[in-house]
Amino acid sequence: LEMNSMTCSAAMRACEKAGEWEQALQLLSLMLWDKLECSTSACNAAISACEKVGEWQKALHLFGVMAQSKLQSDTITLNAVISACGKVGDWSYALQLFGWMVQSELELDTITLSSVIGACEKGGEWKKALQILSAMVQMRVESNTVTYGTTMSACAKAGEWENALWLVQAMAQDKVEPDIITFNAAISACEKNGKWEKTLQLCSLMAQNKMQLDTVTFSAVISSCEKCGEWETTLQVCSVMAQRKVEPNVVTFSAVMSACEKRGEWQQALVLFNMMEQNMVESSTITFNSAISACEKGGKWKETLQVFRDMVQVSVKRDAITFNAAISACERGGEWKSSLRLLGEMMLSKVESNTITCNAVIGACEQGGRPEKALQIFTEMAQSRVQSDAITFNAVICACEKAGEHEVALQLFNAT
Repeated sequence: LEMNSMTCSAAMRACEKAGEWEQALQLLSLMLWDKLECSTSACNAAISACEKVGEWQKALHLFGVMAQSKLQSDTITLNAVISACGKVGDWSYALQLFGWMVQSELELDTITLSSVIGACEKGGEWKKALQILSAMVQMRVESNTVTYGTTMSACAKAGEWENALWLVQAMAQDKVEPDIITFNAAISACEKNGKWEKTLQLCSLMAQNKMQLDTVTFSAVISSCEKCGEWETTLQVCSVMAQRKVEPNVVTFSAVMSACEKRGEWQQALVLFNMMEQNMVESSTITFNSAISACEKGGKWKETLQVFRDMVQVSVKRDAITFNAAISACERGGEWKSSLRLLGEMMLSKVESNTITCNAVIGACEQGGRPEKALQIFTEMAQSRVQSDAITFNAVICACEKAGEHEVALQLFNAT
């Protein structure tokens, strides 16, 4: 069978649809090698095939080859190239190509402008994304859920909650049906800015539109309420989530456990912590810290150390918050040996201790009647240039007083 331009172009379009970008490029190379007439349509198929599988560099290279070969680009060409730019966040080049299309009076469609907005969103250029969306109205290009959703995502990433809410209203005016991704983006924008009441309002609007709230929706709302100290609301939303049988994720558990910690509900925090394992949700440093802090605040040093040891077993990274909470629990329980052991582990783990750490260890030694250990930690604080405060001095002085070291206590008192 003799190969000609028509058969090659048809074969390349088939490759594009099948995602076989390498075969599409091979066919294009054969066309050039055999000096067959290469059409815009053939190049478009090769560029689209590369763009669809994320081979953006090859898509841009082919676009350059077209320009060198003086092949006329059309809307399909530019849409594919702009989309390739979008996948790597090259918003500058995407806007440059968009400007060139306007100057060349090429037809602009929804795909064109959605691709430009997508590039701006990936590049963190929310203002540009809004400008392009406004331009769509002026150019009478139809906007859709994707266009609005991408613009809203750009605003959400930048924490532009007011613009995100404005876009929700604009969608209604434009009679564009919002989807769950759109609402989740708006809720996320509000969550980042502590607008917990707005997140609840958006949830109500979703319910009015008979939309199914998912894990992302609930997690963002719960996180927002927890960050703003609305612990009662946090637990209420969590209850609704359970009633609707929506699977929680690590964000959900972290937020609810943090709410329990702040309310001093250590038992509930541990129940949630165990539920994570049952639901096969991977624990993080944040979730472990919430469980440890909840037990510490509840005065449960044994439970605190148990969760701390579990953290070591599953190889989750421990930070200063982890160690400080565990050491503070030991201080409350008068477990001076355990506090010193944890301080040693902290040093071996290369986690930097601070005033809170040392104060807790000194406090534990003071309660355990070990003034020499308290003084040792106090001396090491100065050597390590860890700042002492009123709590530090009070604990060391009390330790000396209890041990009958009145002169040392007096010296420390005069030094404050």
